[in-house]
Amino acid sequence: MILTEQKKYDEVLRMLEGAKSVFIVGCGTCATTAATGGEDQVKEFAERLKKDGKEIVGTAIVESTCDSRLCKKDLSAHKDEVERADAFLVMACGAGAQTISGLVGKAVFPALNS
Repeated sequence: MILTEQKKYDEVLRMLEGAKSVFIVGCGTCATTAATGGEDQVKEFAERLKKDGKEIVGTAIVESTCDSRLCKKDLSAHKDEVERADAFLVMACGAGAQTISGLVGKAVFPALNS
């Protein structure tokens, strides 16, 4: 298991400055276990970002964000939302953020430090 910690909210908000629509991805493995990027944390970030004017076009908890096969499978259920997103906020380790980046071809911002 990789240990992660959330970045400060203000830092995440600055990273997303130019993005209007955001899709948030959490990790069902390490980040869920560490309580830094599981379902509760994704919901919390989504609510905070909405209050700060971001359109949250979708959220997903990928079983394991560092496995591209699982990312493809889990994100395929959100095809329309993925296409609408300007940026992705990934609540996972660096490997998970890199995997998502390779799959979506859009701006990906990691919300956690690992």
